[in-house]
Amino acid sequence: MSGTGLNGPTNYINKYLNDFMKHFRVLLINPPNSVPIKSNFVINVFQPLGLAYVASSLEKHKYSVEIFDALALGFDQEKIIASRKVIGADYQTIKNKIIDYRPDLVGIATPFSFQSFESHQIAKIVKKINPKIITLAGGTHATIQPDEMLNDKNFDYLIRGEGEYATVELLKALEKKTSLKNISSLSYRNKQNKIIHNPRSLPIQKLDALPFPARHLLPMDKYLQAAKKGRVVEGMLAFGHKRTSIFTSRGCPFNCTFCSVHLTMTRMWRGRSPENVLKEIKECVYKYGIKYFDILDDNFTLDPKRAKKICRLIIKEKLNIQWSTPNGIRADRVDETLIKLMKKAGCIQVKVAPESGSPLVLKNIIKKHLDLDMVKKTVSLCKKHHLSVEAFFVVGFPEETIDDIYKTISFAKELRRLGCDYCYFFIATPYYGTEMYADAVKKGYLDESRYHLNKIITTTNKSLLKSPNYTHKKLFELLKVAAKVNPPITKIRLKSGLKMLILDPKRILTYSFGYLRNFLP
Repeated sequence: MSGTGLNGPTNYINKYLNDFMKHFRVLLINPPNSVPIKSNFVINVFQPLGLAYVASSLEKHKYSVEIFDALALGFDQEKIIASRKVIGADYQTIKNKIIDYRPDLVGIATPFSFQSFESHQIAKIVKKINPKIITLAGGTHATIQPDEMLNDKNFDYLIRGEGEYATVELLKALEKKTSLKNISSLSYRNKQNKIIHNPRSLPIQKLDALPFPARHLLPMDKYLQAAKKGRVVEGMLAFGHKRTSIFTSRGCPFNCTFCSVHLTMTRMWRGRSPENVLKEIKECVYKYGIKYFDILDDNFTLDPKRAKKICRLIIKEKLNIQWSTPNGIRADRVDETLIKLMKKAGCIQVKVAPESGSPLVLKNIIKKHLDLDMVKKTVSLCKKHHLSVEAFFVVGFPEETIDDIYKTISFAKELRRLGCDYCYFFIATPYYGTEMYADAVKKGYLDESRYHLNKIITTTNKSLLKSPNYTHKKLFELLKVAAKVNPPITKIRLKSGLKMLILDPKRILTYSFGYLRNFLP
């Protein structure tokens, strides 16, 4: 009787019951974005791959899930709310989505600290609709400041760091009403209303085991519309092309004092296999018609051998794509062979991050062990092989001297002579949880009374720090000098700017006037 008697029907019934138990409907929301009215920070659309990775993991375990990317869906909607510029779908639209979808759990991303206000607002909306809907926070801000998030009673749970496995474990525990204490990286309030932080999980080692991000749940058409108006990150590079972002690795093993990447992705670098990366690229090309990729790794070239193999596989498949590395590559982890392969594989631009032209600042303040001669060599090789290269610099560290800043400006001029297309100068920003933040508070360089420390953003027009070596006025005078390292306009900006002038004249004119002010006496 086995197989056709009790065992067959029993197995079918057990499977049905198991599937039925997994009835949670999950709605993941990427909130709108906002900045102070006077900020020069440009709000652009980005694809929330963190949510898409969590969504694909949930789908793998048979959960019903949708993503509502409020920022992308309302990228062309700008409102002024409480002295802030807000971009994205309005709160009524978000409310209607929650009501229509009837989720059991709403996961709310907080990828940036300055976006946390919108996350709290959405959690408030959820609980007003139905207090029984479970709310879950995740993302960089949630990871770095979990107490701040959970002090808001509208949030029930929070996951710190990578969320793919922890989110699934949380849903299973909630469905089965089992203990939460063994769910790594989970934060929550216990019955005594005390905030509990379970130990962080180890970094996900086998990234190849993760399903690809659930791009089918993202509004891919909206990203194309935003790209056509230059409203996407790195919008100048692939103006109007179908595009996506991709991570080929996670983590950063270095110890830069101002960087917060390790707080979420740890200092353990983990790379996906070249074959797995190629498989995702091919899916994007053939399923979604993607022509352009932003490789968002913090260290794409950390393993040069792996990077070379990825390039060779792209070349072999004749995919005819373009890509760039907007977060930068280590200039001391590339050679001429890799640059040639990157160019042949469709790379149209890389960014390097010397940060400072002063060896003393690099060694003693930033703690970035980087040979500046290697930066010059890499820039020269990029120029030789017609690969666009840009550079990141940071000035305004409290213990930096005026002479140090002049050295940075001089080094940027040298990189320009060697072929660097553009040099970005940012003001040092003390992100919460970084060594720089702790040091600034300890030494009195950070005025805690004037700023909301969990809302700060990287800027080019405002310093949050005091320095014993220069005034704010002097710092901005030096930034004016630094800006003149660059040409008034580059070929890429001119070409894209003309297109944007036709499609979005108000925005491009506002941006252009602000930029050209740097060159006025």
